[in-house]
Amino acid sequence: MHIWSPRQHLIDNVIDLVGIKSGLAISESKAFAFLDELSPGWWIGEKSEVIRIDMLDFEEAFIHLMYKVGALNDDEDLCGVVVRYVNNNLNLFNIAETDIMEKIEIVSMLQHHLVKNALDKEALPKEFSTLPGIENLAKEFKDRYVFHNEMPESVDWNGILPLDDLFDKESIPNASSPDCYLDQRYIDYLSSQTDELGDIHWRQFEYLTGEYFKRHGYEVEVTVGRRDGGIDVVAKKHDPITGPEMILVQCKKYSENNPVEVDSIRAFWATVDDSGATKGIIATTSRLTSGAKDYCKAKMYRLDSADNTNIKGWLQSMKTSHNNALQRTSR
Repeated sequence: MHIWSPRQHLIDNVIDLVGIKSGLAISESKAFAFLDELSPGWWIGEKSEVIRIDMLDFEEAFIHLMYKVGALNDDEDLCGVVVRYVNNNLNLFNIAETDIMEKIEIVSMLQHHLVKNALDKEALPKEFSTLPGIENLAKEFKDRYVFHNEMPESVDWNGILPLDDLFDKESIPNASSPDCYLDQRYIDYLSSQTDELGDIHWRQFEYLTGEYFKRHGYEVEVTVGRRDGGIDVVAKKHDPITGPEMILVQCKKYSENNPVEVDSIRAFWATVDDSGATKGIIATTSRLTSGAKDYCKAKMYRLDSADNTNIKGWLQSMKTSHNNALQRTSR
């Protein structure tokens, strides 16, 4: 299938569709930066020019952008998703691994019904509807299907979030939950684009830290203080065995080539010790110098750190899982 359209109209359409289905509004420059990873495509050239493109090329650009903003776990195309599901579940279809023609027939039939399910909300036939993971596969298919231009059914977004706010604004975003410090869409984006962690607004890094502790059962306060010697996040929890716990966190949003020095750790420790907190943690988008690490170790369990690698681990632990339907079933 081919379409004729002004190039700018196609660019606007793919960016708008990503906004609807991922919940993130990305700029044209950001979209181009991601699309540059593909072979030069239809988006390059005079924007007012009317061009003819294959719908599969539009789909490729859309899926790649969805993957880059963290709304998909990979940039597999529609057919590839169905093929992977069938290959991972050959036992369910009673197909031999070497029976290529039978595989093609099943993939074609399943994809046909997934299209009708996405466009017309038509239920899958019983032979498919009872398969393990089929609901997740149908969701995966809808998320990648350019003609299904609706927000995902499983989300409750309060509008589309501008991605630029993550980097430019210090206010708490208009999150989907009133007790949310950092919206899930931003977490998914950063888990996909971890190299941009050091570029986010320093206040958003504090919210990210607060969100991590909140999800681990702590009562969290992100403070309003701005001085570097202060406490940015207070996390409290009552353990029935060990009793009340209070963790003080200082967040340092530094570039990766600007490590946290031991003097900063000493000043922070004085605050932690004076407060009677059970533990202090330095959270940084950078790293600690060897001297700073040694100082933390000397304080044993009461002083710890979370560096760039640890923060990336936080993001991975909080990101949305998209692809459970495509995992191999036991045989």
